[in-house]
Amino acid sequence: MKKTLLLLVLAVFTVPVTSAQQCRVGTFVAGDFPGTYPCSGDADLIFNDNGKEVNFTNFSTIQGITLEVFLSTDDRVDNAGGSHIKISTQQLQDDNGGTDMGDAITNDQAFIVPAGVDINDYQYVIIQCTSANVLWGRVQLGTVSSTCDPGILSVVENDLPEVSIFNDLDTDKAIIKNDLNLPLAISMYNISGQELGNKQQSNENSITLDLSSLSAGLYFMNVESQGRRQIKKLLKK
Repeated sequence: MKKTLLLLVLAVFTVPVTSAQQCRVGTFVAGDFPGTYPCSGDADLIFNDNGKEVNFTNFSTIQGITLEVFLSTDDRVDNAGGSHIKISTQQLQDDNGGTDMGDAITNDQAFIVPAGVDINDYQYVIIQCTSANVLWGRVQLGTVSSTCDPGILSVVENDLPEVSIFNDLDTDKAIIKNDLNLPLAISMYNISGQELGNKQQSNENSITLDLSSLSAGLYFMNVESQGRRQIKKLLKK
């Protein structure tokens, strides 16, 4: 009887934690000067029990003086009576990793929406050149949908507690601590659920993965061993 109870308890702790993922999506249109400052791509506001994120995909624009990103109730953040919240933590970086006016920005982008924000209160994602008060681009978000579920990203699992994964934003590296030297299969996915490259196999105690070749954005690392796995979100600046 005791053995049966023990097996049941272990089963409870190894069941994957699934969180239904939903989203609101839209397509960028350029702002005040579309001929001079084009802006295109898609924005997805993805949310589940673990948080809320805004992601730009197939994104393209050019650098301005100070480009920042907002959720807004109106199609402009400077509309009287409207409200907005800034979700970017710094000026958008161009493809050269800088802020030189006119440089191309084609990297996918990812922004964390602060906890407690009701995404139903906001209808637009806005890119604003705040120094010059110029609307750079906007997305009108659609209604809530559950069709944005890209498979692996809708599941948050950690039934491999012996393995720890750390995201070092300062060095563009991901570090996997494998204290028991388990045989690991490691794979990376982008925000659309597309696997990037081939799986890596390793049983080393400490594994360092270089993320510098990836575009800025949100990624997922999937680590599997002996029928169990852990999925970790990684942010690349």
